[in-house]
Amino acid sequence: MRRFLYALILFLMASAALIAGHHSPKSSKPWGIYQIHWGATHFEAGLQRQVEQLGAVPDYVLFFRDLHPRRGFPQAATEICKRIGATPVISKELSIWGRWHADDRSWLKRINAGEYDAYWKLWGEAAKRFDAEVILRFGFEMNGDWFAWGQQPEDFIEAWRRVHGIIRDEVGADKVRFMFSPNVEWESDDRQIAIELYYPGDDVVDLLGLDGYNFGDDHTEWHSWQTYESIYEKSIRKMSRWDKELIIAEIGCAEGSLKAGWLRDFLGSFERDERVSGFIYYNHFDPKKGEPNWRLDSDPATLKVFQEYVQDE
Repeated sequence: MRRFLYALILFLMASAALIAGHHSPKSSKPWGIYQIHWGATHFEAGLQRQVEQLGAVPDYVLFFRDLHPRRGFPQAATEICKRIGATPVISKELSIWGRWHADDRSWLKRINAGEYDAYWKLWGEAAKRFDAEVILRFGFEMNGDWFAWGQQPEDFIEAWRRVHGIIRDEVGADKVRFMFSPNVEWESDDRQIAIELYYPGDDVVDLLGLDGYNFGDDHTEWHSWQTYESIYEKSIRKMSRWDKELIIAEIGCAEGSLKAGWLRDFLGSFERDERVSGFIYYNHFDPKKGEPNWRLDSDPATLKVFQEYVQDE
């Protein structure tokens, strides 16, 4: 029954779009895409393919990095973004890939004990030499329980303020913008998902991010097909208490016959929402992770909706 109701809602939205000419809204705000980072050559080639496919250059390019000493400030990737005129959004995982498990909660404590001070100093010095704006999405989705740094509000705030002090105050890397980017809140009795518990303070936050996906009906028993309002409204309303620019930092939609209509509705709702200044689409599919196919080219109609939105003509 719930699936039928969501299908009916999206059918009505699609019908409204047909009456209005069935055209996607045109982009008037910044937008971005995710590009997987498997080395500079692969990163540049993948980003170029996305630009060619979409027919437009994104304002933001998001990618992930961890705390491994060999993966400090991503000089090559930021230079590639700079060359095409995009701002890099460095999503920093507060652990080392392959070296943590679900019950490991030591990483924030290690940062707070000073174990990574030298790492962050070198990171900040490289960012300062880069001399262009980068967005550091530090410990994203910290209000969820799926990352090693998740649901530890006091330790998270301490780590944030420590790293901010090194990069901005000690090193003077003023063009690094710190993004506070929780996951959207969902229906739960878990108090630890509350976004405000993790907010490190107006003095150390430059802009806000928010992650939220439409997982569809078939992912797990806890997920269902959702509209823009049902995914984001509660969290956007809560985050609007802070006088900061807000970007939807990760967004994606599961594949299916309703995907193109959902994306058109998302773009229209986003354009009308004056509280949100930009978004980044997670244009990726990794079947090994057991997640939906978020890619825009999962079907021709969805890709066309996005192309119409980002292209000038």
